[in-house]
Amino acid sequence: MDTPVPTHHPRIYPTVSQRYYVAHDTFPGTSNLTIAVIGGIAVALLPGLGPLSGKLADTLGYRPTAVLGALLQSVGYLLASFSTELWHLFLTQSLLVPLGWSLCFFPSMSVIPHWFMRRRANVTGLVSAGCGVGGVALAPVLQAILDGVGFRVSIWNAVLIAVGNICLLRTLTTDTLHAV
Repeated sequence: MDTPVPTHHPRIYPTVSQRYYVAHDTFPGTSNLTIAVIGGIAVALLPGLGPLSGKLADTLGYRPTAVLGALLQSVGYLLASFSTELWHLFLTQSLLVPLGWSLCFFPSMSVIPHWFMRRRANVTGLVSAGCGVGGVALAPVLQAILDGVGFRVSIWNAVLIAVGNICLLRTLTTDTLHAV
């Protein structure tokens, strides 16, 4: 079992990963700044890939785009768990994972106006707040899992959860939009 990394404040995912990589010297000789760039690129690409996400959602549909995003995110995390060199993380956690994030997030936010005619702003605000609350709540959980079972096993568990979510998304949603 790996040595625990103390957590003092809720962190978003890239910060939790960065702290883990540095504390456990996962990539020897790599500076904290270099590892921070991985998370920085990932966070910057989420909104930067929004136009691509929108175009794909318009072309393929909201659900197929979100499923594709979840698959890309899962594959990115799975490949990151096998990273032995820093450039592996750049390809997986700085490119593939945020592409998946973007393909999931923007269609999810864009479909809301199609379902809610009344109180559309309230529902959009609630969903947006849920994304933020989820990120804040997930960080300490991820940190505890990392401390308990290590990087690879925690990522494999996250991939299993993501695959389960893909299955739910495929079975519980429809392609037809209905206004409420």
